[in-house]
Amino acid sequence: METGKSLTYSFFNNREATFTLNNGTPSECERIDAVKQWIELALRVLPDTVPIYRRIDGVERFGVNIYQLLSQRSLPKDFVKAEIQREISETCAMNPNIESVSDFAFNRGKRRTLEVSFNVKTKNEESGAMTIEFNSE
Repeated sequence: METGKSLTYSFFNNREATFTLNNGTPSECERIDAVKQWIELALRVLPDTVPIYRRIDGVERFGVNIYQLLSQRSLPKDFVKAEIQREISETCAMNPNIESVSDFAFNRGKRRTLEVSFNVKTKNEESGAMTIEFNSE
């Protein structure tokens, strides 16, 4: 399966995105970079908050509850890490171009942030590392 092109965007405010422009023209990415853009969008969307990302039958939901997990101070850290890894893996499985995600690493940052790093491998045998920072505020 060939991954097509995608418009690039940058996240600000941890959840809001804006398209990246180059001399007034939207920038594009392709292949593994397009897959990584899709993953970042999927991991920053809360389930059922954006109508175009809901499935009609309601079974598969686009997005993750990472922000809710991070705000629960009473949950054991290992449980939170396992749930985040599960949600990322299940969300990535929705993309037909992704073969697998692996090698998860977690790093607590300043001011209630969590960096999650992992490797993604596409069905075209391309792979790349990703790091996404989540803020619980």
